[in-house]
Amino acid sequence: MNGSEIPARKQTTRLLAGGKTRGYGTLLLYPDKLAAVSSGAVKIGMLAGFIVVFVATSLVPPHTGPGALGGLLGAGGGYLIAGAIARSQAAAKVAARGDNVAIIPLESISSLQARKSRGWLAGQYLSATTADGAEYGFGVKLDQWSADLTSALAARGRVVRITPEGMAVIPAASA
Repeated sequence: MNGSEIPARKQTTRLLAGGKTRGYGTLLLYPDKLAAVSSGAVKIGMLAGFIVVFVATSLVPPHTGPGALGGLLGAGGGYLIAGAIARSQAAAKVAARGDNVAIIPLESISSLQARKSRGWLAGQYLSATTADGAEYGFGVKLDQWSADLTSALAARGRVVRITPEGMAVIPAASA
């Protein structure tokens, strides 16, 4: 593998469109691109973890087991296990360019913003807007990714300026 095939950072995340979850997967930062790999494994892992632990704790006599809380813990455990599996397979899926992979060249990114998602499990997400107006949302926090993104964008000849909404990205020649 050459340097552009090894991700500098990867994280299991919610994939968003319009601020709403459209699935789960892995976000990878390469020296030349952001790649989002959609994976059904995370959702299946959460469901399986919930069912396994909820059923097992339902067999415990009433008022002695964790009940529904055990199911939620199982869902969290399933998320962690399935997320690790999805992260380990993500780079190979990016290299194969499957139809569940979205590639965003770093040269095309014009802004990165921290936004709030909608719904009952609302939280912060990273919104990447490209020069052609396409917007991609990822359930990661911009402040946790900002140093890596800034370094990768600077290496690609981009200047990153901090704005109240996030970061503006412009070509170095225009700065």
